[in-house]
Amino acid sequence: MEISGYIRKEERLQNLESSIIQGTMVLETVDPFNGYYSANPDEYVPRTIFFITNKKYSKEDVARYTRAVSKKLQIDIDAVYAEVIIQNELYYAIRLYDFKEYGIIESIQQAFQNLGIEFKKTSQKVSALCRIKIYKVFLVQESSQGIYTNASKSKMFYFTIPVELEFTEFTALVQKVKNNWTGKDFDAAQGFFFRKHTAEDVVRIFSNHISDEMKQQLVQKFNSFIE
Repeated sequence: MEISGYIRKEERLQNLESSIIQGTMVLETVDPFNGYYSANPDEYVPRTIFFITNKKYSKEDVARYTRAVSKKLQIDIDAVYAEVIIQNELYYAIRLYDFKEYGIIESIQQAFQNLGIEFKKTSQKVSALCRIKIYKVFLVQESSQGIYTNASKSKMFYFTIPVELEFTEFTALVQKVKNNWTGKDFDAAQGFFFRKHTAEDVVRIFSNHISDEMKQQLVQKFNSFIE
């Protein structure tokens, strides 16, 4: 099933200097999934970049533009509307995820620009931990009550939590869990699902070692620290 929602997390971002339209602000993740791959250097690293735009575009517009760009370039791209906070300043963005090579980035960016997207032009240098909010449609299967398997990305799953947490509270919760976890490495992010007649606060787990046992143990561990 498809569920609309968002993921909120912190990632270290820096400027992408090449393979872009010169003078535009494009950021890439430095250490994806908050150090997960630093601890697991032999595993495949999905790349993520953010095209910073000059103004806010609706989620619907970004979806339509993405469809047109995919058709024009005859490639599948995972691009969605996102917001990035850099040193307390909000920027609007198009998030591009898991592209295969840097050489295609400028062509994708140019195709968006040809459709009318205005990219932010700046010489600002960025190398900082940034707060990111990514709006997307999740393709999931509910494998058990409150636990959702990502049907398109086997390395991810989601589970509901019974409370709404501020971002700082969620970060503290994740740290408590990791300090008391002896299983395989994982990355956690805060999420939200829009559901008919209701809403669900969720945790997104990323790991190359997901199993049914890991799912159950992590859900229990997180819930044990939620007051």
